This record gives sequence, C-alpha cells and structure tokens, in this order.
Amino acid sequence: MVVDDHPAVRRGLCALLDGEEDLHVLAAVGSTREGLAAIERLHPDVALLDFHLPDEDGLSICLRTRRLARRPRVIVFSAFADEALGLRATVAGAEGLVSKGGSPDELFAAIRAVTRGERWLPPLSAEVLQAQGAKLDPEDLPVVSMLRDRVPEEEIAETLRVELSWLRARRWAILGRLGARGERRARPAQRTGSSAPFSSTAPLGPPAA
Repeated sequence: MVVDDHPAVRRGLCALLDGEEDLHVLAAVGSTREGLAAIERLHPDVALLDFHLPDEDGLSICLRTRRLARRPRVIVFSAFADEALGLRATVAGAEGLVSKGGSPDELFAAIRAVTRGERWLPPLSAEVLQAQGAKLDPEDLPVVSMLRDRVPEEEIAETLRVELSWLRARRWAILGRLGARGERRARPAQRTGSSAPFSSTAPLGPPAA
C-alpha cells in the first residue's frame, strides 16, 4: 500500500511496484486519515509511507498502527532519508527507510527485505546518536535503546516496570522531542526505576547482498 500526497508520485509508484511479479499495490491514498482507514480495511503486508503528508507525517501513521492486531510492516519514503530520520523511524516502529532519490531496485529490495522480517534502516553513527540523544530526557534513553534492539513493547514495559500505555505515550513524546510532526500527547507520568545508557548492540542497516 502507498501513502503519498502527490498524485503523480502515487501513480509512478503503483506502476513500478505492479510491474514486479511478486508485488501488488492494494491501495494508493494521499493522507494520514485515508492511509489509516485503508490499512485497517485491507491489511496490507507492507505500507510505503511518505514522510511529509499534509495532515500529519508517515511516522504518525506508523506509530498508530502499533495498536492494530494485524499491522503492516512499514517503510518510510522520504527525500531526506538520513540517520536522524532513521532513528525517528525506529522509535515509530518502522521496519525500513528508503530515499526518494534512490533507485527502484533499492525500493524493491527494501520491500522484500521487510516482508522477510528484516529491517532496512541506515546505520547510526556515534555523532548522530549523541546529537539526537541530547534532545531527549533521561527516561527516554533506555526506551530508545531497546527499540533499536528490536525489543517488543511488552518486554520493554516489563523491563522498565511501566504500563504499556505509559510506554506508548512515551514513544509519542520522544518523536516530538526528536522533531516529528503529529499527535501531541501529554507528558507521561513519572515512574520509578533507573535509566539505562543510550546504546545498542544491534547494528541497523540493509541486509547483506
């Protein structure tokens, strides 16, 4: 499924994707509202989400789908597919990030990779981690670290001894601090427990060729 607010881009993507034997576009829509409705109705395997949308952004759609019983794997499609956006995509729960300036073959490879359960996200340098981490509260850091390591939400909540609702609200707050547009949530209530360092033992990046 494709969500992009430019009709010409939607048509071009549909033509490209439908030209592949193993890929088929179920729907192509132009807004967050239409995208969420189509995801809930059609249950696509993969949702290709434009980062810049007129109402919210692709990361907002991605995070909202976390509550669905049958959520798609998500690839964020952006002209600014840099490391910082890769971190925000990770916090939102996206499996992939692809540049609009890349080749069709890269897009096809990313879709097939996330369909297999892999991630297609840029590796994060120490400089980017330090710069982005400086925008966050201490309680955000262990959440981001575990999300980067692909720890499930339920396990993160158990490790931090918090309610799942607290964790989901925290993800919205983290996206806001990192600069993502979208729904603003109230600051989560304080909880007890220490904060872990901002680190990750699992590298992010495209699968090996």
